[in-house]
Amino acid sequence: MEHVPLISVIVPVYKVEAYLDKCIASIVNQTYTNLEIILVDDGSPDNCPAMCDAWAAKDSRIRVIHKENGGSAQARNVALDVASGEYIAFADSDDMMNVDMIRSLHDVATTQGADIVECDYSFSENEALATTKATSATEMFEPQAAMIGHIRDRIFRQIIWNKLYRAEVVETVRFVEGKAIDDEFWTFKAIGKAGKLARIDRKLYFYRQQDGSVMHQRYSLNRLASIEAKKQRLKYIQDNMPQLESAARLNLYGSCIYAGQMSLMHLSREQLASAKRIINDALGKYRPSISECFTAEGSNKVWFMLARIFFWPTCRLKNVLGKGL
Repeated sequence: MEHVPLISVIVPVYKVEAYLDKCIASIVNQTYTNLEIILVDDGSPDNCPAMCDAWAAKDSRIRVIHKENGGSAQARNVALDVASGEYIAFADSDDMMNVDMIRSLHDVATTQGADIVECDYSFSENEALATTKATSATEMFEPQAAMIGHIRDRIFRQIIWNKLYRAEVVETVRFVEGKAIDDEFWTFKAIGKAGKLARIDRKLYFYRQQDGSVMHQRYSLNRLASIEAKKQRLKYIQDNMPQLESAARLNLYGSCIYAGQMSLMHLSREQLASAKRIINDALGKYRPSISECFTAEGSNKVWFMLARIFFWPTCRLKNVLGKGL
């Protein structure tokens, strides 16, 4: 008899009353049915806790954990501690999965022996949830190739919800709690632990863009957590994939320039002073060499060289010209 692995789907839930039913329904109705669905009510003050319990009463595959609010990273860690699946998937509670998403990812994981499989995603609900089974190409990657795609933000990006992970690969990787952008601290470690990765060229996940999300709120000091995450990633790469050190340092430098631009545009007084301290500290420790700047892509060569000499004036100039915004 064919072995059908259990797959744990982890969903942190907080203040998504308008979207939660659609999200859970998209998971419950997956064509791959051997699921453990872990809903973590992160102290949601609305009707979400009752909605989670109602779903659990209807479907025995659903497990609900109620806890005090501690953020999405803590919610995911709590779920990872109890997950029993051979594979792990994540979903944000205001998004939706195509009904064939988990089956498609699992099929590639098993046939290709991949530890992490990702699909594409869409901001269009109709596109991502289309039931027509389109043919999709599968591309295989070794960890170093996947990591360079991750660094350049092209494939295997920091987002966690468009991927399926072999549990034994990520069982010791935990989310850093208390950060505004927790996935940036997690995904590079998962990629580094994988032996083989795969990518399906098909949009199977619907990502709902909300004005209230961290990435769509007015720029704040919280967003500078990205610099800290990329500093940690650079250290990880120095220790484990030293061939990619220059690429990781350039990416961190580009993030410093972007953070400088956004800080000048949106912050003032004490907050701007704090942002400058954080950015200047990173510049002092991780500024790329001139030769590294020449390996940057496209016009970044010029901007990186200018920023090495006049960092904050370069950020102001980019803002005036509308570059990189």
